[in-house]
Amino acid sequence: MSKGAFLFICSAFIGGFMLRRNHILVITDRPLLRDAINFALAQSRITEAEPVHANNINTAIGHLRGRDFCLIMLDLSASQATDFDSLVKLKVKYAEHTPVVVVSSISSPECCDKAKQLGASGLIGKNSSFETIETTINRV
Repeated sequence: MSKGAFLFICSAFIGGFMLRRNHILVITDRPLLRDAINFALAQSRITEAEPVHANNINTAIGHLRGRDFCLIMLDLSASQATDFDSLVKLKVKYAEHTPVVVVSSISSPECCDKAKQLGASGLIGKNSSFETIETTINRV
């Protein structure tokens, strides 16, 4: 399976959530990844949404307690993230109805399936193009 086809398949399970709120939580401690996500957000159909950044899971939880988000972008290797445990924690305790797009350096079909089973709305490989990130965001 080609990488492009895999990313399309991962993106295909994103639900049609209504983007009513105007904040997107970006959880990563990698400046280049944060900049890439910001660029893709600026190019997406949700350009009016304001990104809120968290360098680690505890900071993200603090943000989640203070406001509603229309989308969460979760880097599985962000500081204090423990693989998929962070996804489960966010979905179960803090963001049950908020779509979460996982950003991971592992973009195998197994990783995509596991993310979906645990409540992710999509998965973006860290080596994805701006266009792939933008397409995935637009499908949420």
